[in-house]
Amino acid sequence: MFRRSWLTEKAARECSSPDACVLGVAHGDPAYFSEWMLASRREIVRRFRQATRTVAVDDGQKVTAHFIVELEPSYSSQSFIDKRIQAAKERFHEETIVSLGLLRKLLPDRVSFAAQGYGHRVWQAESFHDATKKTGIDRRHLLPDWFTSVNATFRSFTEREFRPKTWQELAHQIWTFRNDVITCFEQRK
Repeated sequence: MFRRSWLTEKAARECSSPDACVLGVAHGDPAYFSEWMLASRREIVRRFRQATRTVAVDDGQKVTAHFIVELEPSYSSQSFIDKRIQAAKERFHEETIVSLGLLRKLLPDRVSFAAQGYGHRVWQAESFHDATKKTGIDRRHLLPDWFTSVNATFRSFTEREFRPKTWQELAHQIWTFRNDVITCFEQRK
């Protein structure tokens, strides 16, 4: 059980990853989370809007973010998220998915998440696909990074157990495997 006093206003301001803190409380102490979220939801949404150029957030069982798309990306920013967006093949889609992932972690009690970007379609005809329009992604499809990173960590530990100790041992295993395959094919003739 979490100590409930840790999530004070000061702690929330100083948390290096507030989205992870909120998601952690939601999973770690659901009863307290419900109580805390009732008191904190408005402030969480306000801070999200401020940090992401989001004009409005329609908050219901489906949360919809209406945000302003930056036409020319700012290359002066060095954050991981900004670099991920800049490196993406489809920058508008990536920016939308990053915002939806952040919303998912900040409002984990919601069922689905949607978004619409504005200000980026000044040169396109309306018939083209809008990469910023997401009409409702179920929360089970927006998994937090640490869910998948835990899987990768355990997979690495497991693979290490069965990995050959030396390159010579690996080469011998490959040679043996190939000979076994050849033997199987010859027996089928």
